[in-house]
Amino acid sequence: MSGMQERWVKSHCQQCFNACGIVVQVKNDKPIRVRGDTDDPNTRGHLCARGLAGIAKFYDPNRIKKPLIRTNPQKGRNIDPGWREASWEEALDIIGAKLKRIRQENPHKLICSLWAYEKYVQAFAWGAAFGTENGGFSFSGSSNGCANPNHFMGMITHGALVEFPDLKYCNYLLLLGSEYGFGSYQSFVRIARELADARARGLKLVVADPRLSVSAGKADEWLPIKPATDLALLLAMIHLIVHEYKTYDVAWLKKGTNAPYLLDPDRHFVLDPKSGKPLIWDHADQRAKPFDDPGIKDFALEGTYVVNGVECVPCFQHLKDETATYTPEWAETICDIPAATTRRITREFCEAACIGQTITIDGVSYPFRPAAILSYRGLQAHTNGTLAMMAQETVMMLVGVHGVPGGLLPKSMDPRRFGGKPRPVPMGPDGMIQPAATGWHLYTPFSYPPKSLELREYAPLATDLGHLVPLVTLDPKKYGIDYEPEVLIIYHGNPFITGADNEIIEQAMKKLDLVVNINIYLDEVTDFADIVLPEHSYLERYNLINWTHDMQGLQVSQPVVDPIHDTMEGMDILIELAERAGFLFGPEGFNAKLNKTLGLSEPHQLDLHRKYYYHEILDVQARCHSDGERNLDWYRAHGNDLRYIRPDQKYRIYGDARLPLFYNYIRTAGDELKGNLEKYEVEAKHGLNIKTDIYKGLPYWEPSPVHTADDGFDFYLISYKSPMTTADTPANPILMDVVKRDPSLLNVVINSATGRQRGLRDGDMVWIESRHARARGFVTLTEGIHPQTASAAGGFGRWMKHPTTHGEGINQNAHLTIDLSHSGLLGGSLETIGKVKIYKYAN
Repeated sequence: MSGMQERWVKSHCQQCFNACGIVVQVKNDKPIRVRGDTDDPNTRGHLCARGLAGIAKFYDPNRIKKPLIRTNPQKGRNIDPGWREASWEEALDIIGAKLKRIRQENPHKLICSLWAYEKYVQAFAWGAAFGTENGGFSFSGSSNGCANPNHFMGMITHGALVEFPDLKYCNYLLLLGSEYGFGSYQSFVRIARELADARARGLKLVVADPRLSVSAGKADEWLPIKPATDLALLLAMIHLIVHEYKTYDVAWLKKGTNAPYLLDPDRHFVLDPKSGKPLIWDHADQRAKPFDDPGIKDFALEGTYVVNGVECVPCFQHLKDETATYTPEWAETICDIPAATTRRITREFCEAACIGQTITIDGVSYPFRPAAILSYRGLQAHTNGTLAMMAQETVMMLVGVHGVPGGLLPKSMDPRRFGGKPRPVPMGPDGMIQPAATGWHLYTPFSYPPKSLELREYAPLATDLGHLVPLVTLDPKKYGIDYEPEVLIIYHGNPFITGADNEIIEQAMKKLDLVVNINIYLDEVTDFADIVLPEHSYLERYNLINWTHDMQGLQVSQPVVDPIHDTMEGMDILIELAERAGFLFGPEGFNAKLNKTLGLSEPHQLDLHRKYYYHEILDVQARCHSDGERNLDWYRAHGNDLRYIRPDQKYRIYGDARLPLFYNYIRTAGDELKGNLEKYEVEAKHGLNIKTDIYKGLPYWEPSPVHTADDGFDFYLISYKSPMTTADTPANPILMDVVKRDPSLLNVVINSATGRQRGLRDGDMVWIESRHARARGFVTLTEGIHPQTASAAGGFGRWMKHPTTHGEGINQNAHLTIDLSHSGLLGGSLETIGKVKIYKYAN
């Protein structure tokens, strides 16, 4: 090896979306090793298994090496597409011409499924510039099968696109369906270290999860909850805090939330006739006053009052009334957590919150509330996921842990993601926070006919309902849509693995005129694609991103060597198509949308009439957010300029704005939707039963449809994230070698006692059957799972031809249902439990 040219190149990993800093050893222009970057303050040089194994993707001989065009018009599983290699010019010209035509006719005829990892918001801007209402995660379950309720509820509660416990000070953490710090979540490598340090100093960890997950196995206590019933547990906690223990933060509720705002009998804010501001009741003066009246002496939280001849109650009193029946004994019959356990963990949580205590940091006094609740997909990816998330926020709101040391901190959708400075969440005229999320749908105005194949006009507070798009594509008129979609572009996505009922997805893809797939591999999607465009591997492409929750600055990704195949950067593909279809330039073009998305401003912003390639855009981004001090080359040399934000930028980022105990935002949206559905007679015309009674403003018990008995389909089949695999990493032979050493990751796992009752033994071959699919697999028996639950690791059960992943494991998503009743229309979620029967295999 002596005499070989060697260098180490800084970049960041893209084996998941966490953007951990890496250094890549390159010898004679060949990458040979990936290691963590010790100059990355976020990860301090540590990487997970996925990151360390990334080199295998670069050298994988199964990568797509040139653009491909289908010659066989027949589409289907395992049907040879008859691929022929094409030049980039030919492939892009065909797609560009089609896009140009449909954009002139009706831009909504384009469906985009743009889960481009950390570039997805930029990709959303491409869809917006095209003009389609189907331009985000459409056609897949990338987000609605993950954590949309977290994004939606976090944003309208305290400006949090994602939430993080303040592990530096937190002493009690309740995890609900989350592998935070143990196998997934954002900033995973760093959080694993910080959570370990917190536990070493005494943090108590309690995990509620149907399966003995990695986090549950390491926790101080595991609560084996029935799937999709976290809502019942949280409602019981609210009941205990408000009715029995009365351990809520009175001062915080009065001055930091809308708990004292008065509600009329229809449960709308009572407004001052002069100022239009919400009213509160001043106990001391025995009269109603605007919430911000400087003369208020004592905000009333309880009681019934008459204002302008109308009987009204404070929001807190309304919450108290609505949760009176949600006792721990009631919850036990639903979620299978003993009432005594619920009482104890609620008491422990409230005691750990240290209500009334303060802490001084950098000379500033803050409330000290060292307790938090965190959830993710396990709680949220259900039809009642947003209600459960609302209940979770309500528990924490009552004890005042939002945005303070030791509590729950928001990762806001501010310009920091693209290198900008942190900014506070603004306050509206009603005194409440006014959140915004670049690229995300917080609210969709009603229109009829609807423009979105996700039917967001019928679900105005759904972040996205991309999983519905295949169903609606098959019969748009049934849902009131007056056009037929024609083109689908999938960029870093696979609806067969992230969506639901695979048969519906297949039929929808067959119906479309043109399916384009930007991909690394020939996978399940390419069986139905017309044109496949090969993207660079992550060791061959650029990016600048900040994926942290409490740092400012940027982390670079760059090519460590020149591309080894005739591939292209995915964003450059979108730029080329935008130019050909006529929406790259001008005030509404892609450049203009990127200026807004990336927070670019003079003198460093994109010229609206110049074509840029992605690395040139990143150079402008770097200069803009460093006030001209750093360019892309600086980041290529140094890797990152990440540094921690100040405490005053980290805590209480919403300033004097109040947080919602009662979600008037939700209540108002529901009223508007109901009026519009009635006005346009949507149910009468289309037979659609669109729920409007879900927009209550407070959490309430709503079972998932999977809780209904279903004729022998008596297992709740859940999926989970393996620490070794995500997205296309099951094609990585290094990772799959590790996976195969734990048979449970590729098997269906059920409870030992339940299995014995059915005559099953560990390792038996079984059928897993739902109303949508039947698959063979092997069974693992364990004590570590709820008796009615079966689990399968996500991302497996592939039929793609890749030799490493073909036929390995079970595709849990194929057993999920696509319809309105299995969709969380509030917040936007896919019900990710499949009802199945499991029985011994017989030919």
